[in-house]
Amino acid sequence: MMKKSDIPTIVFLVIVISAVIMLLIFLEPAFNVVNEYPIDTRYTESQQGIETTYKYIYDIFSDEGFKKVPDTHTTIYPEKYEVLYVVEYETGRTAEEWREVTKQEYEAVLNQIKEEVNENNE
Repeated sequence: MMKKSDIPTIVFLVIVISAVIMLLIFLEPAFNVVNEYPIDTRYTESQQGIETTYKYIYDIFSDEGFKKVPDTHTTIYPEKYEVLYVVEYETGRTAEEWREVTKQEYEAVLNQIKEEVNENNE
């Protein structure tokens, strides 16, 4: 006999199983990569930025007890080297995706793209 308290657990399990099945259906082509090649590069310099987050502190002099206060700090974002790849799947579907790479890989891909452009212009 099913109890009333079992219904949320059953609903949760049905949702989780459905989500897993849907992920397997939609991500299935990602496992069958046929070909991938770089088509573009992007370099982002190191930057500094000011970020503000909010945190709660306990205020003993306030009627509310807790109050939200800003926490402002400087954040340094490191430089990024990225390459845009075209990925071809077994099903015939293609997708483009940016991938963060090392400086050496970035420079190698950049030289490869420049050589291909020079060959096409000749």
